[in-house]
Amino acid sequence: FGIDWLALKDLNINIKYNASDGSAAFKFGATTVEPIGETNATINIDLEEVDGKLTAGTLQIKDKIMFSEIPVLAALPHADKYEFIELDISTAGIAGKVELNGILVEADAFILNGEWVFAISADGGEEGIKFSSLVSGLSKKDLADFHLNEVALIFSQADFSGNINDLPKVAKEAFSNMYGDRPFKITKGISIAADFSPEKAGEKHGEALEAIGITENIFLE
Repeated sequence: FGIDWLALKDLNINIKYNASDGSAAFKFGATTVEPIGETNATINIDLEEVDGKLTAGTLQIKDKIMFSEIPVLAALPHADKYEFIELDISTAGIAGKVELNGILVEADAFILNGEWVFAISADGGEEGIKFSSLVSGLSKKDLADFHLNEVALIFSQADFSGNINDLPKVAKEAFSNMYGDRPFKITKGISIAADFSPEKAGEKHGEALEAIGITENIFLE
């Protein structure tokens, strides 16, 4: 499958055929040759038909996987403290759900312009999400109480300018939540992208923003 750190065994295939329209859905299953953590992980692979041929899509792992068990993430600080609750893997990178400071966030690591990008992002939904939920060091500072609609912390080895369609498949969901279909840039180094509503910024910050004429949603990066 082109992923040098992931060898598979016990391969099986499941085919569902729809007689009404002649379509078929293919799902491939396997387990890892070597344990990931304490167990051999179960892998599910969606097979996609391209020009009449079957190709492997994204590999999915539903088992919990520590960051330290994945070569590209093993060198991150505190990699042995965080784990994926679910994980998608492709030749271009990985993406999965991680619990961080009590909330569920998306963690992505992928190759862009030949270099690695690591991003942690969260969608605040109706209630929003506090800055301090992703950056614990802000817990006693003014920014901590800002409620964000979406936020991403991006650590990049590459500069990038483009749109969602230029990203690997594993990164599209998280970045489309943040940027939609508008063009955007990723700067080499560490950056923050956030969308927030003044009315969710707390009474103190909300009044200050209103006083300078800011009443609509703002996107910052």
